[in-house]
Amino acid sequence: MNKEADCWMLVVNDIARQIATNGRMEFRSQRNIQRDFIGIDQICKIVGEIITSSKKITGIYNLGGGRSLTLEGLANLISERAMKTLGVSIEATFPEDNLISNFPYPDKGNTELIISTEKIQKEVMNIDTDLKKEIDELLISSQEWFSKAV
Repeated sequence: MNKEADCWMLVVNDIARQIATNGRMEFRSQRNIQRDFIGIDQICKIVGEIITSSKKITGIYNLGGGRSLTLEGLANLISERAMKTLGVSIEATFPEDNLISNFPYPDKGNTELIISTEKIQKEVMNIDTDLKKEIDELLISSQEWFSKAV
């Protein structure tokens, strides 16, 4: 990670910087939006494996965590990690949820976003889907780069 890297438009990176600079988590999308998150470290490892592999790796592969997480779920995870790594309690705010009232909600029996990563895990390498370590490192680094204290 590097403070000068242009990666602050990525949701977890942006939230880590917000926590460091103003002690808040302000999401720009509704809490029920689902995304498939994967750590940047995992992306780098997998791309490196593809580039250096002696196996012939061709075709199209899905690269992701293989499971969806709502932004509210992500906020809860980041809040938990902020308490553990920084000793601070952070609550998230979201824009009004009524803007997309017809969006499917997993807790109401609708379909969950699932991106299959079976092919890449079988043919290239296993994907570590635990985001905790990378979130912890990003929170700590963001504190060093952007703040004197929360």
